[in-house]
Amino acid sequence: MAVLSFAGASFLISRKAFYARMIPREEFEQKLNQTVPVFHDIGTRIIIPSIVFLHNALSPKIYKEFEIIISRFRINVLRAERHLLHLANYIRGKREMKINDGKHPYWNQISDSESDKKEENKPLSL
Repeated sequence: MAVLSFAGASFLISRKAFYARMIPREEFEQKLNQTVPVFHDIGTRIIIPSIVFLHNALSPKIYKEFEIIISRFRINVLRAERHLLHLANYIRGKREMKINDGKHPYWNQISDSESDKKEENKPLSL
């Protein structure tokens, strides 16, 4: 089988080689320059359409995944911002407590208003 394959291949190659020897050199170079590469048709008929199909089929899915990832990142950033806001308010409360000697201004206002009410209700003494 190998001998017959070799004989057939050598027959085809020798026939083309004999034809190439028969034509003039300029005509051979001209025909050689006019030929396209072997894989040119494979690229234009198989590879490029398959790449275009994959791009058209996969790009919406990739964009959807990017959207999901960005949305999750945004939610996590908002959560972190909320925790930082609570921390800032907690620290502000601690600062106000230190400024007011451990008393909050709200309770001071209430106690002031209660003392004002007591003074109003006192009978006038002569």
